[in-house]
Amino acid sequence: MNDKLTIAKSLRNKEYRDAFVEEHVTQGIALQIRAIRKSQKLTQKDLSLKIGNSGQNEISRWENLEKRPSLSSLLKLASALDVGLIVTFVPFSRIVEYADSRTPDTIEPTSYEHDQDLRKMERLLPHIEMDQASAVSSTAFDQIFIEHSPALKEAARPRVMSRWATYRVRTNQTATPSPKRVADTSLESTTELIEAPYAQA
Repeated sequence: MNDKLTIAKSLRNKEYRDAFVEEHVTQGIALQIRAIRKSQKLTQKDLSLKIGNSGQNEISRWENLEKRPSLSSLLKLASALDVGLIVTFVPFSRIVEYADSRTPDTIEPTSYEHDQDLRKMERLLPHIEMDQASAVSSTAFDQIFIEHSPALKEAARPRVMSRWATYRVRTNQTATPSPKRVADTSLESTTELIEAPYAQA
C-alpha cells in the first residue's frame, strides 16, 4: 500500500485527522521558514530584524516548533522574504496530495525577484494590454455610430466595426472619428472612411 492510501485509511479516525492537520501546518511552516531563510542567506537575527523584532529568539522558536507564528507574523514573514502566502481551508484529499508531492519548489519558493514563472506572465502583458485597449476603443467607436449615425444599417455595422477594430490593432491607432464627422457621413462614405485606411495598412 502506498503512502497516500495509508494516510487515507488513517484519516478515517477523527483524532488522527485533527493531528494530521496540526502536524501538516505546524511542521510545514517551520520547515519553510528555515528553508527559505537559508536559501536567501539570512541568519535568524537578520530575518528577525526584517520583521521588526530585535532578537532571533522568535525565529528560533518558530523553526524549532516551540511556538506557532500567528497569522500576523506569517504576513510579516511573507513580506520580509518577499514570497506569497496562502491560508485556506481545503478537503483532506488536497492535503494528502500536497504532502505526497512535496518538492524543493513547494518547500522553498523563490522570492518575487527570482520568480521565473511570473516573468513569463509579465512578457505576455503587452499583448493582453493591446487587446484590452482595442476592445475598449472599438466599443467607444461603436457607441459613436449608434448615437450619431442612424443611417448606418444594422446589417452593415458588424462588418464595418470588425474592419475598424482590425485596422486599429494593425496600426496601433488610438484616436476615434469625431461624433460630428460620423454624424455627417452617409453609409457608403462611412464604410469608405474605415476601409480606406484599412486597405493602406
